Formats: sequence, structure tokens, C-alpha cells
Amino acid sequence: MEPMTRVLAIWLDGFDMALADRWHLPSLGALARDGARVDLDNGTAHLSGLSGEHLVTGLAPEDARRASAVTFDPATYRCHQDGHLVAPALGAVPTVVLDPCYLDLEACPGSVTGLTDWGAHDPGGPPEERPAGLRAEVEARVGRYPATPWVYATPWPSPGRCETMGRALVDAVDRRAEIATWLLGERLPEWQLALVGVSEAHSATEGLFHGVDPEHPLHAHASAPSAARSLRAVYDAADRLVGALIGAFPDAVHVVFSLHGMGRNTSDVATMALLGELLVRWSGRPTPDTAFPLDTNGMAILDEDESWSTTVSDALAPAPQQDSSASAARRLAAHLPAPVRSTLRRLRPRATAPQDLAWMPLMRHQPLWPELSAFALPSFYDGRIRVNVRGREGRGRVAPDDYDRVLGELEGLVRSCRDPRTGRPVVDAVHRTSADPFTVDDTDADLVIDWADGVYGLHHPDLGTIGPLPPRRTGGHSSPAGRLLVRGADIEAVELGTHSSFDVLPTLLDLAGAEPPHRLTGRPVHLPRAVHPTP
Repeated sequence: MEPMTRVLAIWLDGFDMALADRWHLPSLGALARDGARVDLDNGTAHLSGLSGEHLVTGLAPEDARRASAVTFDPATYRCHQDGHLVAPALGAVPTVVLDPCYLDLEACPGSVTGLTDWGAHDPGGPPEERPAGLRAEVEARVGRYPATPWVYATPWPSPGRCETMGRALVDAVDRRAEIATWLLGERLPEWQLALVGVSEAHSATEGLFHGVDPEHPLHAHASAPSAARSLRAVYDAADRLVGALIGAFPDAVHVVFSLHGMGRNTSDVATMALLGELLVRWSGRPTPDTAFPLDTNGMAILDEDESWSTTVSDALAPAPQQDSSASAARRLAAHLPAPVRSTLRRLRPRATAPQDLAWMPLMRHQPLWPELSAFALPSFYDGRIRVNVRGREGRGRVAPDDYDRVLGELEGLVRSCRDPRTGRPVVDAVHRTSADPFTVDDTDADLVIDWADGVYGLHHPDLGTIGPLPPRRTGGHSSPAGRLLVRGADIEAVELGTHSSFDVLPTLLDLAGAEPPHRLTGRPVHLPRAVHPTP
């Protein structure tokens, strides 16, 4: 297809279109009314934590051979979180980017200019700029990112922190709109494709979702009204950004999309803490019983200034091990006053891949993994179990011929657990990655667990009760439903049904007249052309 005009693409990262519909956001509503609407299905890819990589490379996890951002080294039993490892698919036409995630700008052709990680949620790599000095120019105009302490915040214990998080993220969105308008209109105006990432709703939805979800077990918490106001304010700000950029570049084809939806967090506690404790007990080793105070809904509650990672790790009585300086410093910092912690965050260098995962409670058992038949891998979403297979892991214990039997035993283990708060099963589904353990790569697990809703504790008939533990994030990547909106001078206003989220990048490249440098997972969405009467 010949390019019609320039393509302005706005990626609303971690943005739930169902919430936008509930709130009747005007800019998004006008796009849906006047252009083509495509519902997107992300399958299970949103559980990998690599949506930014999927967008800029055009590759699904199976094609990129990367099931997770976490890599396990079977020789050493160590884990780390990797950044961008896959080649981007941008650069066939002049392209300007602002805060796409997992984009290795240095690996892109010189036709790609712009800025990464001014304030991205999970940037997937170090801050990069092209041309040199661009970041300093941006910061001279609008300052540094104003919401750094809130990108990964979990403020639900405190109404005041929920309010402050919302104000900071709204400020960040408004400054992002100013940067994008200047960048595309004045500083780097020669673009055929522009890709602007907006991630503040990602941070806000993860931290504040209990305020807008009547079924959330924390919806009755004192912070819920503040969380609801703050989350709505961030979505309103994102909608204003969309309207401002569309108004600034009226002759471009306007593309706004979210690759997947958001919702109630169903995984953090079970994946990051409970599963690791369960597998250690299954292996015949004791783990402590926890005794958090419970509210009237049976929820373990944190005090306003408590850190989830530190409090949960302390409650689990960390197993004896040589503590890393990073994790020790993190625990020390958690007891400092909040303003001091915020200042330290601003002063320290931004983390680059690979990243330390010692903050996750299940990692306390990592020194024991070589001695176990199976163990829980760190993950941000679904539960992930690795079997310690002889010949694959450095000190493997399970014979390959016993692999299927052990997987069956592990599946029975998790399916036998009940939620001590509700009495219901804790598992929705269990997936085996492969029948052959030697085909499971280092970013994958042998068994993947989809948790039931709201699991904060486990009860096994033989191994006893673990938890309940306090919630961490109240929102998460729990919906595969995204949306693509496209409006152009000759694009018909039409609903086009459901397509794969991996069709987004091929569609952007197709609209811009750009040939991808490698085979993409998806394919362009066919956008019907409006018929205009002849004058």
C-alpha cells in the first residue's frame, strides 16, 4: 500500500479500554465514532511482561523464543530480568519515537530518532537518545520525569499516597504531551511514522485499581475513594494527550491503541510468595506459618508506611543465605521515611538489564533450588514451576523418564489447594509447556499456573496453610482485550471485529509504507476505504 500521509501512533500502555468506555472519554470516543475500530486479543502474551517488546519487534513470544523477561540459568540456578534482546522492526521510513519500551535505539537504523525512558513503565533497557543531547533539551523544556517514585508504587495502604500518586502521574502525562508536541512539530518534524508511548495509566491501574472495582476485596479500604479519583484523573489526562496530539497534527493518520486490558490483580501474592513456600513444604522442608492481622473480609492489611516486599519477607523469616548487597540495601531503605526514599530513587542510576530479583520473597529459597525436585521461578504474573531435571539443570534430581510423573504430582499439588479466605480452589488452569523437558528454554517454566481470582493464601490438606498475605498491586495484566482505533481522511468509520494484538505493528508499517526487516507474527488489518462523492 502506498502511504497516504504521515502516521501518528499513540500507544496507551497498560490502558484498559473498558474503563475508558465506562468514563466516556471524549477523545477516544470521537476516534471510535469517526474511524475504524478493531478489538484486539492478546491471547496470553500479556502475561509475559514483554508487551513493549512485542510492539517494537512485531514478534510473539513463540517467534522471539522469549516466554518471559526472566531468564533462568540452569547451570547456576540464578535468575535475572533481561531487557531488550530482540531486534526492533522500525526504521524503514523516517521514524520518531518517544518512550517505546524494549526498543534498543542503538540497534535501529539512523532513520529512527527520539528518546527512550524519559518515564516509561518497564523501559526494558537504559535511557537512549538520538540525536545526542536530545534528553538534555527535553529536560530543559519540561524537567525530569516527575513521577519516578510512583512508576511501580503500591500505595493502597494509604489514602494520602493514592492521592499523591495520581497527582504525580497526571503531571507526567501533561508534560509528556508537551514533549511529544514539541518533538514531532519542531525538533524532529521530518517523520513518516511517529510512535508515542504513554505508560502512566499502566502505573496507575496497577496501583489504584481497587478504587474502581466494586468486587475487589480492598474496595472497602479507606484508600479506595482516593484511588478511584486518582485513577480517573490519570485516564482523563491520557485522553487529553490524545486530543492534543491529534489537534497538533490534524493531517496525519491517527492511530491509538492498547495491546491488552487491565483488571484486578490475580497473581502477585500467589506467584511471588505463596507458590515458593508451597513447593518447599512439598519437598519436605518446613516454612513458617504467617499471622497477619485480618480485616472483616479476611484480608491481611499493611500499615500505611509498610513495604510489601520487606514485610512479607520478614514474616516468612528468610532462609539462611548470603544476602546480596542490593537486597540488603533495599530492606534497609524500606525503613527510611518516604521522602528520603523518594530522594534516593531520584539520585541513583536507573537500573538496566539484567536486573536483580532478590526483592521477590520466593527468591529467599534460591540457594535451596539445586536440592529440590521442583521450585517456583520469579514471575510478575502467572505462577511458574521449574522441574530440576537431570541432564538439563546443573544439579538435576529428576530423571527425564520421571518428568511426566513429577509434572502430574505438581499439578495435583496446586489443584488440591484451597483459598483459606473463600474456600474455593486457588487454580483456574495449569499448563504443561512441553512433553520433553529439553525443549523448554531458559525463559520458560515446565508448569504454568493461571490463578483463580484474589488468592492471598493457600491451604493444602496435608501441608497446611500459608498466608493469607497482604495484597501487593491491586491491578494487573489480567485482561487480554485491547483495542486499535484508526482515523484518516479516507478510512471508513467501521467496526472490524477482533484481531490479534500482533497485527498492530504490521498495520502501522503498512500505513506508513514501510517494509519490515524480518517476518512479523501478525499481518496488517485491512482498513476499508471510504468512498467520497465526486465534486
